[in-house]
Amino acid sequence: DTALGARLKDTRTVLRYLSRRADLDPKRVGLWGDSFAGVNPRGLLLDQSLDQQPGPQALQQAQPLGSLLALLAALYEDDVRAVAVRRGLVSYLAVLRDRFCYVPLDVIVPGILESADIVDVIVALSPRAVLLEGFVDGRNRSLSTSELEEELRAALAAFRGAPSRLVIREQAAQPELANWMAGQVSP
Repeated sequence: DTALGARLKDTRTVLRYLSRRADLDPKRVGLWGDSFAGVNPRGLLLDQSLDQQPGPQALQQAQPLGSLLALLAALYEDDVRAVAVRRGLVSYLAVLRDRFCYVPLDVIVPGILESADIVDVIVALSPRAVLLEGFVDGRNRSLSTSELEEELRAALAAFRGAPSRLVIREQAAQPELANWMAGQVSP
């Protein structure tokens, strides 16, 4: 009964509808979840709540809904061949690491960490193709490649047998992402 759960149900309904269309191949589905929200700088001068009067730096709130929907829909839909996500939240645990977080409440799933985190969803998608670009932490700051690899080490281990199926990039690369997706869903 969460906003994310309702959107996931809608996404799965659309995928079911598309799978019945004669002009589409349901075995060649790729999901792309994205965010166009800006990120906060690594060296924030002053953290603040988003409803406070603005401080010396404008703070941006993360918008990881698209990435979460793509990952979760692929988790539940076995016919999804590839998932590309950009500017997603690296983990729910990252939201708890600081007293300030810049993540909207509509993507929070109460009690999720009792069962799993985002990396566990990625692990469950192995050996399907997964592309992760420009992930952010709970303060909506970009993570370096080494930070991403540390956060996602369980996923790297799960894809060890097929390392080309998991691509992790620090920065978003628009044309390469589209080319990667086309390559994954082509016959």
